[in-house]
Amino acid sequence: MELDADVRWNLKVSRETDLSLRTFLGARGMKKGDLSKFVEEAVRWRIFDRTVQEIKARNADTDPEELQELIDATIREVRPHEDWLAKRPRASEAGIARALGILSRDRAVAPAGEDRLPAEARPARRQGGAE
Repeated sequence: MELDADVRWNLKVSRETDLSLRTFLGARGMKKGDLSKFVEEAVRWRIFDRTVQEIKARNADTDPEELQELIDATIREVRPHEDWLAKRPRASEAGIARALGILSRDRAVAPAGEDRLPAEARPARRQGGAE
């Protein structure tokens, strides 16, 4: 199933809710098609809010200092990847043209030595993790 594909829902709401929502959308210049966008945004927000509330409840008895240490450790784990993304080499027009040339070759032709990624373009290996 494609994640980008739209799915049709049939919803049942009270007449009062329908009138309130259509009045709200109309007052802001929104059209009939905006109803679906509004519902989707509301569902996403509600899922996010419930998830946050569940996490808060699950950690309610956790020592605040211990919780902060867990958060800090998680951030330290993620940040090196953000740094690499920010500092990674950018593709040049020549490099892109070369890559497209390689990709357009007959698949039966084995890659040549010059077809390998230059060392500076290879991702840095993570320390302490499985490869």
